[in-house]
Amino acid sequence: MKWFRLTLGLLFALNGLCMLVVPRQWYGAVPGVAATGAFNAHFVRDIGVAYALCGLAFGLLAVRSDARPYALAGCAFLLAHGGIHVFEVVAGLHDFAHLLVDLPGVLLVPLAACWAARR
Repeated sequence: MKWFRLTLGLLFALNGLCMLVVPRQWYGAVPGVAATGAFNAHFVRDIGVAYALCGLAFGLLAVRSDARPYALAGCAFLLAHGGIHVFEVVAGLHDFAHLLVDLPGVLLVPLAACWAARR
């Protein structure tokens, strides 16, 4: 489990770092992102901070079990973020195909993170 938590931590941190340092390149490189609206560097960086903190939380959890509350807070963000994507499809703001594009990174990864944060 340690390797999985560490892998999640590295992936979240790398994603957040890319969002903070090269937001326009991140925006253009991630499938489906451009379909959600116009580029806004400030907004991308705001979300990048949340991902970077998730990375830190899961990295800590990989080496310290007392970091679980931090990882669970990260899970809350990840699940809420995924929920927004589902809501937008249900509300008709995006079609179902967009949700399929989001499935791996925005829906399955948060579920895997919750599994990794369990006791």
